[in-house]
Amino acid sequence: MKLFTITLLSLLIFNGCNHDHDHSHDTHAHDEHAHNDHDTHKHEEEGIVFSTEQQWEVNIVTQIVKKQKLRPSLLTFGQFELPSNAQQMLTAPVSGIVLPVPNIQVGSQIKAGDILAYITPILGEKEDTATLQFELIRAKANLTLSNSEYKRLLALKEKNAISKKRLLSAKNALSIAKAEVTTIQKRLNQLDPKSKSKSGVALKSHITATVVSLNTISGSYVKEGDRLMQLADNNKLWLNIQVAQADISKVRNPSGVTLHLAQESMMLEANSTSFLYFSDLLNPKTATASLMYTIDNRDYGFKSGERFSLSLYTQEAKEYTSIPKSAIVDDNGLKVVYVQLDDEHFIRRNVETGIIDGESIAILNGLKVGERVVTVGAYRILLAGLSPAQAGHGHSH
Repeated sequence: MKLFTITLLSLLIFNGCNHDHDHSHDTHAHDEHAHNDHDTHKHEEEGIVFSTEQQWEVNIVTQIVKKQKLRPSLLTFGQFELPSNAQQMLTAPVSGIVLPVPNIQVGSQIKAGDILAYITPILGEKEDTATLQFELIRAKANLTLSNSEYKRLLALKEKNAISKKRLLSAKNALSIAKAEVTTIQKRLNQLDPKSKSKSGVALKSHITATVVSLNTISGSYVKEGDRLMQLADNNKLWLNIQVAQADISKVRNPSGVTLHLAQESMMLEANSTSFLYFSDLLNPKTATASLMYTIDNRDYGFKSGERFSLSLYTQEAKEYTSIPKSAIVDDNGLKVVYVQLDDEHFIRRNVETGIIDGESIAILNGLKVGERVVTVGAYRILLAGLSPAQAGHGHSH
């Protein structure tokens, strides 16, 4: 009986102790959870601490959120082309011997109306200098003979020893001999680049331009239609922009272009560009339509045939709350920025973004005009928010 009483009492004491211990543990866990919630709430209110010294080390840059006019754009590509009225291919209108004017070479600057070359038409077989020189010798010999015969008959006519008809026949032969010598001499002159006597078909430039190719040699024989030289005026170019079929409806009012070069982006200024047309025809092979701009190339120096990635602005500009694109941090799919509260405190903001115009991006929700955001070094602030030891010095203060 005494043994049973002692055992029961022991059990009651043991259970009481366990109950008190569990209650104490629950109270402690509740207090710790409440303390953590308080710390988290306090941390969100105070922001992320990032000292001035840390900011200097990682070169933190900030900028004021502001209103700015932005334009929606399409990312596509374009190629510079010579306008049809800014180039000329000089071809031979007839078969013959070509003689470019002196000092014509690739790079020569030509004015509209300048004579670039002469072509002497040749009927029948090709002629060379040696053949013509032989013919000239023969023609001169014939001329000497005809002249002597005419003088002899003239003396006889004065004595009435011959008829007038015979004298006229000799005079006619002399005239033909003179004409033959003159004709052959002219043909030889046309084959001589140093000759100042120029005849034949004059080939002129229709545009003020530069010689970009020269495909003939002075004195060479060319056939009708042969290409002799090409002229091009590079001061004005067309920019042929390809717009995908799916994007055609977005192009409502083209308002400019930014080219994406190897090291930088270049906006083509409004005073140097003009919208030409947006084609109604779709290329069946590429499923794109051509949108053309005319470019005043004197300030840029682009080459015909150059191809670039570019942003085509599809509408007129509208005013948006905006920040630099560099301020946006991708945190597991969320677009995040860091707002500076004071010199050493920053707070995280999730934002909703809109259109991108160059280096600026529209903010539709999450920021107010006048707030200051981190534009360079925002990822370091993100790391500091996760663990202060990961930012700046690499250890906690």
